[in-house]
Amino acid sequence: MAYLSIVALIPLAAVLVRSLDGGLDAFWEAVTNDQAVAALKLTLIASVIVVAINAVTGTLIAWVLVRDEFPGKGFVNSLIDLRSRCRRSSPA
Repeated sequence: MAYLSIVALIPLAAVLVRSLDGGLDAFWEAVTNDQAVAALKLTLIASVIVVAINAVTGTLIAWVLVRDEFPGKGFVNSLIDLRSRCRRSSPA
């Protein structure tokens, strides 16, 4: 856990230090220019859409796996488990 924290926190600290090189005024000017605001809006909109899609599809898949018996149920369940296991085992 400490290794993963270091791997995540060192780049985050570098971004923070680098973003404040010109002082708070330069940082605020960079964050509030039109291109940065548009990028932040696009990121937030895409995130909300992806969260909604994942919530709906995840709930439906979980409901079908629990309630119904169908050919390939074990395979679908294994794919879901494999995807979550591979994500946790990667260092970054």
